[in-house]
Amino acid sequence: MNNSISNKISNSDKILKTSTYITVSGVSLIILVKIMGWFMTSSVIILASLVDSLLDVCVSTMNLLAVHYSLRPADNKHRFGHGKIEDLAVFSQAVFFGLSGIGLIMAAIQRFYNPHDSVVETSSISMWIMSFSIVVTVVIISFQYYALSKSKSNVIKADSMHYFSDFLTNIMALIGIFVTSHWKIPSIDSVTAIGIAVYIIYNAYKLLITSFNNLLDQELDEEQRQIIIEILNSHKEVISFHDLKTRRVGAKPFIQFHIVLDSEMKLKKSHNIVTDLEEQVMKKIPDAEIIIHQDPEGVEEEVSYVD
Repeated sequence: MNNSISNKISNSDKILKTSTYITVSGVSLIILVKIMGWFMTSSVIILASLVDSLLDVCVSTMNLLAVHYSLRPADNKHRFGHGKIEDLAVFSQAVFFGLSGIGLIMAAIQRFYNPHDSVVETSSISMWIMSFSIVVTVVIISFQYYALSKSKSNVIKADSMHYFSDFLTNIMALIGIFVTSHWKIPSIDSVTAIGIAVYIIYNAYKLLITSFNNLLDQELDEEQRQIIIEILNSHKEVISFHDLKTRRVGAKPFIQFHIVLDSEMKLKKSHNIVTDLEEQVMKKIPDAEIIIHQDPEGVEEEVSYVD
């Protein structure tokens, strides 16, 4: 029985890793094709889509590393683990791509007032490039959904949502190129590029806020905090609790709190209560690291937070 479970877990991990390799390889291929397309057509739509794909490969590479190193144990110098490296990477990427989006808007505005005739002349090449990108993106999303059905990974789930948005962006770019070609209006190229740039800036902003909050040890969202509070309030042996503190390092939640127990309670029973609370919280918030301090009833203690 144990061997079959181990094999199942091994197969799940293998599918998960394969998914990250396929994702990074696929988007890298898309980037190469778009780079060639940019040099051949000078289309700012292709340039905008290329910047978006560069964001994709950075995020996917980060997710690949997260999958491979998420189980790396903490060491003597980093006893909370190495998760903040992920937040630092996301923060840096968000700043870079936010600035890239702004630069792209400026380039699109300049092209709008100085349209490039070759954009119309080479639009068929651009359409083939975007069509190829859409097909590869569909392949990536399909395998990610398959990996999700086997592993239930939150990393892959987030990545698949991102690539579905990217699929919609590529469709928008393809429509823009078609309109530019069909009605011979080069300025449509710039307008569509601005739309994609705004989308890039919006996503960069979301990444920036998330990583910034994690680096500042912001509390988990209120819904997750209420789950913890309900578990503590419903436990018949817990007289009260205080100093509930939560934060997230990378993808890993950290939770700590004090519980007040009967002062006459035996150590073994209090240990069992702590274990029970940990199991209940872990069922609702998987992969969390939980620290529980036990206080005997009647002992005066300085309390910082009471939820």
